[in-house]
Amino acid sequence: MSHLSSQKAQLLDLVSGKGFTANQFLATSTDIGQSLLSESATCTTEQLERLTVADLEWLFQLYDDRCFHGLCRKLILEAGVELSFRCSRRMTRAGGKTTRRTWSRPRRGQARQEYEITISQFLLEDNFASHSRPISVCGYVCEHRLHALQRIMEHEIVHLIEMLLWDDSSCAARRFRGIASRWFQHREFNHQLITPREKAYVDHGVRPGSLVQFMYEGEPRTGVVNRISKRVTVLVPDPRGERYTDGRRYIKYYVPLASLKRVG
Repeated sequence: MSHLSSQKAQLLDLVSGKGFTANQFLATSTDIGQSLLSESATCTTEQLERLTVADLEWLFQLYDDRCFHGLCRKLILEAGVELSFRCSRRMTRAGGKTTRRTWSRPRRGQARQEYEITISQFLLEDNFASHSRPISVCGYVCEHRLHALQRIMEHEIVHLIEMLLWDDSSCAARRFRGIASRWFQHREFNHQLITPREKAYVDHGVRPGSLVQFMYEGEPRTGVVNRISKRVTVLVPDPRGERYTDGRRYIKYYVPLASLKRVG
């Protein structure tokens, strides 16, 4: 058995094992969170004032070392693949995402792989206002952004492990849920962060399909909400616009939520 296959076998044996008890996980998770804050150059409290890629890298290393004996990084190194991290201000629906890209190396005939773990900095920053509803991530009610970040990172680490060991990963499948439950005590496998779509409906009564009005260059415009993210996409009927599947032509506007008024 090669050194690479040995690393893979060790990680497989570990994640297939019994994992942590609830008390062990609580102690480990608390220690990891405090270690992140003590080492971060920009995040000094649990509200994560300015999250950086370096913070995500350090958080991943803490989990890998204290839960998996560094085997994720060892396997990545031995396989010759790359792992990167990203803070996203464009992700408005998912708290995190793990992706794998594969392409052929020129003149070598070999496939090159790269993994990336992305965390939605936008959603973390847009949640945990003093008046907001309770925030639940992976079955945990989170008191602050650090708790939410840890639960999201744990979820993404399970995705990465599955990709490294079995190539595919699905948080709807039994294997994923077993690993997440045994190692991180997850009881749910999604987040309930407040998204722009929820905020638009709760605060303004606006959702996709709503008829709204807004001002543009001093003139009122009336259209239908098509999509809600950081801004709201509104389709306004106009013969000069693009034709859509309903046969009508629309011009697309990107409007701040606060600038919309629901009609009817």
